[in-house]
Amino acid sequence: MKKLIYFLFIFSNLCFGQKQNYEDRKALADSLYNNNEYEHSLQIFDELLEKDSKNHYLLGRVGLCLYDLKNYQKAKEKFRLAALYCPVDENKTIAGYYANLSSCYSNLKENEKAYQYASKAYSLDNKSSEILWNAALNALNLGKYDECLNILDNAKIEKSNAFFSLYGQSYLGKGESKKAIENYENLLENYDEKNDVFKVDLQYQKGNLFNAYMNILDSKESSDNLNKYKNRLGELFSEISQDQRNMILNNLLDRSMVCYKNKFITELFKNKFEELTTPQKIQVYYLDNEFQKCFELVNNFLKPDLISDEKILNRIQSCRYLAFLNLLIEDMITHNGRVNKEKLETTITLYNNLFKKNKIYNDDEFENQDGLLNTLATTIDTFNERFPKAEQNRIAPVLFEIIDNTPNEKYRKQYQKIKYKISTIIYQ
Repeated sequence: MKKLIYFLFIFSNLCFGQKQNYEDRKALADSLYNNNEYEHSLQIFDELLEKDSKNHYLLGRVGLCLYDLKNYQKAKEKFRLAALYCPVDENKTIAGYYANLSSCYSNLKENEKAYQYASKAYSLDNKSSEILWNAALNALNLGKYDECLNILDNAKIEKSNAFFSLYGQSYLGKGESKKAIENYENLLENYDEKNDVFKVDLQYQKGNLFNAYMNILDSKESSDNLNKYKNRLGELFSEISQDQRNMILNNLLDRSMVCYKNKFITELFKNKFEELTTPQKIQVYYLDNEFQKCFELVNNFLKPDLISDEKILNRIQSCRYLAFLNLLIEDMITHNGRVNKEKLETTITLYNNLFKKNKIYNDDEFENQDGLLNTLATTIDTFNERFPKAEQNRIAPVLFEIIDNTPNEKYRKQYQKIKYKISTIIYQ
């Protein structure tokens, strides 16, 4: 879960021996900028720049106006020229222009260049807390966790409590969850928004802390430590947002396709059941193998057509299909592998409903769109998990009857290659 934070540095402590008219116009433009009247300020700075095209201060101010007007492409060119024409001995001023360039590239999603200019800025001014933050953050945004930690550990200045968030994210990215927890807990205990120069989204960081605790539940810890971690997860659960809960549930559902379920987290959601949204309850029922309740709740919830978010709708429809698939399998087990034809037809209909009508998906669409490939994989894994290996050839035709409807040639053909080995469906 990455979150970009940009800092724009304004350096305006320069003096010019120009005519009073110039100074008055510049002061007016500065005043307009400080009052968020960026377009009017830009007009005046542009007029002044026409008469003094290599004035780095004016170039920098035009860059700032363009930046705040979200014209990052033009803004970065002005900052580049400002750095070029700035006297070479004014390191702090040049560092400010490079930092602004870094912010432009970040907004343009050119994170490698953003990191390069943030690093250049820090090499010129390692005594600025803002430029230190910018350099470390841009390393973090590129997944350069060791580089981010190296920048922070070798800082020449005292760091505020906000920096615990960068440490926490770096260690979480490296998979060192205990160190991530230590830094996130320090952040939550010591960070004071009113007295810190950096604004940290504590809600977002609590979600990261929750994930860090989740990661160590499977580690070989003493029962006392595990109970301590579980209690802390319970506290954090009540504090994280619904979006963060959705992300955790989605990760559990995806993870279940490989290593099945994290039982404690599912239990945690069950204990907080009344705090959950209906889509979250549906997913918890599925994770807890309450397939009938899952299926019924989806049907009741979808009737009024209440879901406007397409991703949530797709996830819920997938839960409905997979829940009914498990109900079909439970019925097959009860009847010694014989299939209820009506239930099989319903399962196939629910599977087909996951896809857009009459659409053939190319490989990229099928692999990346709303978990379609994951649902196919879960279908196959479910059959493998629910039936002993000796019985799988006998029940395989039921599986193929379902996945033959997959609207992607590559994955459908993969399974058609082995269909000739299987028997036929035996109905009840």
